[in-house]
Amino acid sequence: MARQQQQIEVLLRKLTSVNPEDQRSAAAEIRLLAKGNADNRVAIAEAGAIPLLVGLLSTPESRTQEHAVTALLNLSLCEDNKGSIISSGAVPGIVHVLTNGGMEARENAAAILFSLSIVDEYKVMIGASGAIPPLVTLLSEGTQGGKKDAAIALFNLCIYHGNKGKAVRAGVVSTLMKLLTEPGGGMVDEGLAILAILSSHPEGKAAIGAAEAVPVLVEVIGTGSLRNRENAAAVLVNLCSGDQQRIVEAQELGVTSSLLELVQNGTDRGKRKAAQLLELMNPFAEQQTADADADAGTSRVLWWFYYPRPRRRHFGTLADFYGPFGSISQCIFSTVQYVCFIRHAQNPIKVPLWPAIFLVCVGASRLNKNRNMIVDERRD
Repeated sequence: MARQQQQIEVLLRKLTSVNPEDQRSAAAEIRLLAKGNADNRVAIAEAGAIPLLVGLLSTPESRTQEHAVTALLNLSLCEDNKGSIISSGAVPGIVHVLTNGGMEARENAAAILFSLSIVDEYKVMIGASGAIPPLVTLLSEGTQGGKKDAAIALFNLCIYHGNKGKAVRAGVVSTLMKLLTEPGGGMVDEGLAILAILSSHPEGKAAIGAAEAVPVLVEVIGTGSLRNRENAAAVLVNLCSGDQQRIVEAQELGVTSSLLELVQNGTDRGKRKAAQLLELMNPFAEQQTADADADAGTSRVLWWFYYPRPRRRHFGTLADFYGPFGSISQCIFSTVQYVCFIRHAQNPIKVPLWPAIFLVCVGASRLNKNRNMIVDERRD
């Protein structure tokens, strides 16, 4: 233990050397020491290495910069070291590397931000430091591992509501949509998780809607993993809330059957989101059906009112035989029909019009009698 402590002290002296080669080699060794041993992480931090490594983040030597940022990443795996990294003013230097460093350094900088942003109180500071735009850029340009680190960092940061708008304005939605539709991209899980958070923000909802995400979301709800179906349903709930056009679009794409299946077999959250979507869609579907039925019903009632179906000949003869009784019964029948019209029409009459109704019924009876005679003559 004492020997290891001496080794660490030697490395720290090299970090403060004016010789760039000493700095590079010391940063590389500290990187390795902190990689696989939790005790080493504690010892290195307690020896005062963190501020020295932070100072090397702005070095023009790319390899030294890469070793320094990766050493800080390994040290950040110890929870107690996170506070020391933040208090040493590391965030601006990390963002500098994320923006200007080589690809490996940028990806390791994103990984540090992913590690630090787990702590809620650091989300605001990191978001305010300008970290979000370069994270979005890395999400588009990085290797598979780099994209995942950037995505998780963005997810953590966007849990804080104030960072959601920053991510949207940095263009994260269009980048995520490309990742979702990229064949074999392997970023569907992370992409949907971020969209689910952003869709609760007005700017995020607008951007996702403008990106024509509904077909992609409907497909995921029908064919994705349980977690992805859950997140896709969460996004679609937010998109459809207060937007009948989105509801119609999702219904026309056949989402209803997938939601019914998700209600039965999804995760607990997936079941809730599917139920919320069905609840949003059912009133609208019922309204569409009611409107169609009202239109058809109104036409049907009006047709019956003005032109009741011709009765069989012997009923017509019976009405003619009884004379006034037949006319009165016909008036009663027409009145009932008109009441049905009042109940089912889209704009029902609100004032008493019974005298007018009676006169109209009499006229309808006469029309019906003449029509029956014509129909009977044609049948003969």
